[in-house]
Amino acid sequence: MTRRLELIGVALVAVGVIAYWLTRPPATQTEKPLLARTGAVSSPSDVVQFWRLFRGATAERIAGHDAEAAKAYRGALVLKPNHEDALYYLGSMDLHLGLLDSARVAWTRLVTVNSLSGRAHLQLGDLYLCYPEEAVFNPDSALSEYKRAHALNREETGSVIRLGEAELVRGNFDNARRHFDDVLRTNHRSVQANFFAGYLAWKKGDTAVAQALYLRAFKAGAPSAKAGGFSNEGDVHPDTKAPPRTNCPLLLPLFENLSPSDDVAAVYQRMESFLARHVHRAGGA
Repeated sequence: MTRRLELIGVALVAVGVIAYWLTRPPATQTEKPLLARTGAVSSPSDVVQFWRLFRGATAERIAGHDAEAAKAYRGALVLKPNHEDALYYLGSMDLHLGLLDSARVAWTRLVTVNSLSGRAHLQLGDLYLCYPEEAVFNPDSALSEYKRAHALNREETGSVIRLGEAELVRGNFDNARRHFDDVLRTNHRSVQANFFAGYLAWKKGDTAVAQALYLRAFKAGAPSAKAGGFSNEGDVHPDTKAPPRTNCPLLLPLFENLSPSDDVAAVYQRMESFLARHVHRAGGA
């Protein structure tokens, strides 16, 4: 009997909630700003509309239609301004469209909504580091965002590589060396860590170590044994090498037209000149 009464009570509450939503008057002008600030959806029809727009945006994004996806994400965010995935992917679409400040606004909003969003901190770090010709370029801010991302996930080495890259551009080479060494202690196949650690060894005058690390960067980018059918997992064929690479537009020129047969001193001398220009712009040493 008690259980039956509990079920009847739950049903009555549910009926009351539905009746409220069906009969409540439209939101007043005072209520509407509150809904916008809290991210609450104002009615069941708005819930349906939000998910229609969000799913449509996702389909456009997967299809590679960045402008259409961005428009749909913006429409969804009118209904639910604090939705984390919508904010994250709107920033990504704006980045692809070259709307860097709009991307910054979306990801900044996301870390305001959820300060524990490591992916948003990483994206903001890349935005501040990798676009030197834009107003968003700020290696100091990039370093801060990467530190936050690393604090949230200390097991992941991507943020540590980025910390090293930011320190390179800021001219703090000892800090950069420490970050790349940290990566290589746990992941000796990191392409970027080997490549940049080679530069730092060359900078200290250790050409032999620089050469070894430079070649290891090529081997690290090669197909693994599991993919290539070699004898031991993790091995690479001695003749199989892939050039180091990066997704950071700022650093992309450093990775162009590289070959294992290059004179490592010439490669790293070019890097020295390149970094000197950007260290000056970043206000570093």
